[in-house]
Amino acid sequence: MSSEQFKPVLEVRREYLLEVYEEILKKYGTIENYAGMVCGINQDYIEKLKQNLLD
Repeated sequence: MSSEQFKPVLEVRREYLLEVYEEILKKYGTIENYAGMVCGINQDYIEKLKQNLLD
């Protein structure tokens, strides 16, 4: 596989991210619910992460 053929696999496109985001919201209601239910991240860690990102 050439690098040009492989490039689309590694690209991040806004429309792809929006699609995933909308699907997460549809299935789990919030990103926090997704992080807890699917990724196993506890609520305390989610709150610390939010504080760090918003500071």
